[in-house]
Amino acid sequence: IGKRKSPLTTAGIVIHENKIIGASIGDIWNKKIYGLDKKGLYFKVNKEKNYLTINKEKRKLSLDKAFVAAYAPSSDRMKIISPLFEVCPYVHNNGGQPFALRVVEGQSVKTYSAALEAKPVGLWEHIGPLMAEYAGAFVSRLNGSSLELNPELKQTSITAVNYQIRKDIIDALK
Repeated sequence: IGKRKSPLTTAGIVIHENKIIGASIGDIWNKKIYGLDKKGLYFKVNKEKNYLTINKEKRKLSLDKAFVAAYAPSSDRMKIISPLFEVCPYVHNNGGQPFALRVVEGQSVKTYSAALEAKPVGLWEHIGPLMAEYAGAFVSRLNGSSLELNPELKQTSITAVNYQIRKDIIDALK
């Protein structure tokens, strides 16, 4: 905007008969476009698709070894995740919904092992968690129930690379 420089992320999702049939996220910081097709979750640099999977080492992590990525731009949202500070060595508070993809992308088993999205306000904000789930992550609402594809329903999602991390996050938040 004017002389100010600001990083931007764009997102899109295609739903047909209540099923996600396509999605993409433009990660301008890393010059990548994330997408979802019948083969799986990928990131595309130029025109080449690189498919993503969650490595086995990440599936074995426990919460005490995990970094938790949270989007909390206000004190209200920070209150949601503040219990995690007591049980997790580090909570990273930055960015938005693409964090769920960084669970998959990160090279270090200690980096972005789990992600929590604080209060999505529209259907498009669930793209990151849903794409991560497609790649093999566990995704749920804060109480452990499934996400609903409903733009009118305010939901917070937890995305984790293994079931135990997801369970530990839910327990810590309770």
